[in-house]
Amino acid sequence: MANSDAFYIEIRDEAEALIAEYGTTFPVKGEGVYDPALLTKGAGAQRSVTGVVTDQATAKSLAGGTESAWVGAKILLLSASANIKENEDVNVNGKWYPLSKVVEIKPADILIIYMLDVS
Repeated sequence: MANSDAFYIEIRDEAEALIAEYGTTFPVKGEGVYDPALLTKGAGAQRSVTGVVTDQATAKSLAGGTESAWVGAKILLLSASANIKENEDVNVNGKWYPLSKVVEIKPADILIIYMLDVS
């Protein structure tokens, strides 16, 4: 265990506590299993994860330009305990997003949080 591990584990635990306190549950569905007899794919396993949707405003400017525009983004933050899998989707405000697009915040090889753009 590196010297920095305890520091990042403490941050992860704090993020877990904040998401648990202020977050809400989001449905997650896994990929269905193909049934060759019926030629269809059945419903995948379903579960819930706890997360927080955050709003973020970022100033964007064109290269060489002197003006910038504010662009809004919504980011779903999921705790490390969400244990996401690449073939799952999460439902945020009625729209399904693939968890294969999630970004792991993982300094010093300690998973702190997952981030997914749901703009």
